[in-house]
Amino acid sequence: MTASDYCLLRFGADVVAPAGDLARLHATLLPESPVSLLGRRFMEDFYYRILPREGLVFGAVAYVDRQPAGFVAATHDRAGFMRSGMRRFWPRVLWVVGASALTAPKSVAAVWQAWRVMRSRPAASAELDGEILSLGVLPAYREPGFVRRSGLRIATDLLDAAVDRLRELGIQKITAAVRMDNAEAKLFYAGLGWALQQTSAPGAGPAALEFRWERNAAADQEQTPASSARR
Repeated sequence: MTASDYCLLRFGADVVAPAGDLARLHATLLPESPVSLLGRRFMEDFYYRILPREGLVFGAVAYVDRQPAGFVAATHDRAGFMRSGMRRFWPRVLWVVGASALTAPKSVAAVWQAWRVMRSRPAASAELDGEILSLGVLPAYREPGFVRRSGLRIATDLLDAAVDRLRELGIQKITAAVRMDNAEAKLFYAGLGWALQQTSAPGAGPAALEFRWERNAAADQEQTPASSARR
């Protein structure tokens, strides 16, 4: 696969996020996450449009043959990014969440539960912690045959992009929530040297584990956690 067939499009305050592609990938890969349960409109109009524009969320989308193949979303302010966004743009949030409930009345209970989960994120602290909010790659682009033919490890590249940005911002600790039943994701983070921190991840929904990477002097002399483990 040539370089022109594959690229990472980074997004954040200085680059407009491809909100439509992000929402579709998120809904497909993480359908039970609180963000997905709040609806496509919430993702397209607020989570992947306003939050990146305000510098509260950033990340990257991987494209193969110009088709979205995977994505990562992260924040430098694990405890405060959602509260800050909701406080500053609460009319927009209420409108998009309400619109989601009206267009799919049967989802009201799921929307309410997702809203409660999102608001249960850890309280703000003096020290900023980063978080990998979401990371996913479509099955076709992570199956062994594709990896052998292309030489691409898209999930690792996406994690690299997010970790690099967090380190540039001076973040010392990075967390990532993983569903307990997602064996592939647990092996992915563990294989890259991330340590299992706790068996519950506030704000990520039930049955989620939390992995953590912590910066230290040795890490500063090496590559990022993802890069150092790439095969």
